[in-house]
Amino acid sequence: MKKYLLPAIFLFLIAIAFSGTVSAEATIDTYYINEDGDEITTAQVNDNIEYLAEVQNDGTPVDDATVQIDVNSNIYWGNYAAYESLDGGTTWTEDPSSVTRVGDVITWDIGTLAADQLAILNFHGTMLNAGVETLTATVYDGETVMDSSVATLTVTEPATAQGASTIAASGSSTGSTVPMQETGTPLALLALAFGLVSTGLIYSKQQ
Repeated sequence: MKKYLLPAIFLFLIAIAFSGTVSAEATIDTYYINEDGDEITTAQVNDNIEYLAEVQNDGTPVDDATVQIDVNSNIYWGNYAAYESLDGGTTWTEDPSSVTRVGDVITWDIGTLAADQLAILNFHGTMLNAGVETLTATVYDGETVMDSSVATLTVTEPATAQGASTIAASGSSTGSTVPMQETGTPLALLALAFGLVSTGLIYSKQQ
């Protein structure tokens, strides 16, 4: 029995080895960055932001690479532009025809990926409102899923300067109080003068 078991194990290991080398595998990494190039998950309204989807192929060519990005967002982008690089970021194409959008799905049709090739998709824009955006990107070889990545960005309103607000409120209060005090002083003097005049008139009539 043992003499048949060892050849079977050997053939099984060979099959695993060959299956690992034949299949192509590209990975995808997605993230947001700010103007300084730092990776971020939060931003503020009016910040300029970039979204990147990087597809890194392994040592085996891929014939039909496609990235599908599912958009779940309530954020509006101003000055929006899309860029594609098929050589790892050396050269870029603005608004490439390979990138299309239908509803909440963005499709990036890369096509053939050479061994070890790095393809990058980049979105530029200004955050116009507060909200949350989640982009789920999946890279396919034909209809076969190779990898996926999720990136989320939370945009908030700029923080209000508490010191400035307090000073402004205090100034408004003081400004509205001081004129009332200044206006009240002449009225009091007028009332006192009227009283003195009236007293003088009464006294003169008695005389």
